[in-house]
Amino acid sequence: MEAQSQANVTPAKTKPNPRWVEAGGADSKSPSKSTAKVSGRWVEEASSDKSTELPELAGVRDGIMRQRMNDLGVKGETINIVAVGESGLGKTTLLSNIFSKDLRANSGNDSHLHPVMKTIGISQTEFKFVMDEVPFRVTMTDTPGFGDSLDLERSFRTVIKYLDYCNKHALEEETRVTRAGSTNYEDCLVDAVLFFFAPHRIKEVDLEILRRIDGKAPVIPVLAKSDAMTMEELTLFREEVVKTLAENNITVVHEPFAVVASMYPKKASDGSVKVGREYPWGFVEVENENYSDIGALRRCILTDGLSDLKRRKIELYEGYRSRTLLRRQSGIVKRVIGVLIRVSRPVYLWTCM
Repeated sequence: MEAQSQANVTPAKTKPNPRWVEAGGADSKSPSKSTAKVSGRWVEEASSDKSTELPELAGVRDGIMRQRMNDLGVKGETINIVAVGESGLGKTTLLSNIFSKDLRANSGNDSHLHPVMKTIGISQTEFKFVMDEVPFRVTMTDTPGFGDSLDLERSFRTVIKYLDYCNKHALEEETRVTRAGSTNYEDCLVDAVLFFFAPHRIKEVDLEILRRIDGKAPVIPVLAKSDAMTMEELTLFREEVVKTLAENNITVVHEPFAVVASMYPKKASDGSVKVGREYPWGFVEVENENYSDIGALRRCILTDGLSDLKRRKIELYEGYRSRTLLRRQSGIVKRVIGVLIRVSRPVYLWTCM
């Protein structure tokens, strides 16, 4: 009887969990595979069907680029260039060709020439102009040529002292407690050092100054007056410069540019004005890349290579910054230790008595 009564007992119906009814059905005792628990309740997971994915955002890149272009139009671009080399290699003329500004005249309202660090004979020319709707502020520093002084060591110190001055000024500007809003320490640094090689051969004086410049600013080698060499001579000389720099562990940011610099304009038959050098056998146009790399050098400085130059100058500055701060920190530690020794010595002597 007892067994029979037990057989006739019908089990009570289990009420479905209200949390699972909508997700897995009324009889579900566990969540279905298409559900997930979020904050104590079961919700339906996102379907793997691509048709239900959220749409991709559009216009983000255009918006960011528009903001950057607006900032560029307001703040502009700052470029600092230093020319180093022997006298008579056309350093100032080349800089004039690069920016289509006659630096020899130094006339007009958009430019001015002023001495920098008079004691070491360095002068700067600063130009402000607009190129392709972008305002530029270009500072071109012309160092005295090696032939301007019989004392080569003094000429070397002139260049090195100026580069060190730029790095030091940038560090002071960066660590200043109160800074002007328009001042950027990066603008104090040198973007590129254009080092000019005389035609045909590399001199030991060139390598010596390059060894001292190395690591202080980005260096771009320039083969000046390349029209004084034949095409075969120019090719061999370029290869020699690349090989010699590598053998002496001198780092440059680009292979040598062979340039022909001139400010002599000539009107062509089609009415256009060409700038170049006139010879009995023909006219050498400075912008013709078959004879001169001025166009490629301009792109390296202004457009295609500008970001790389600025990235490289920051890398070199960070090295200078780390060395300088570590040296200062080491000096402070030594002074503190010295003070502690002087203070503790009388106490030690008194305890020994």
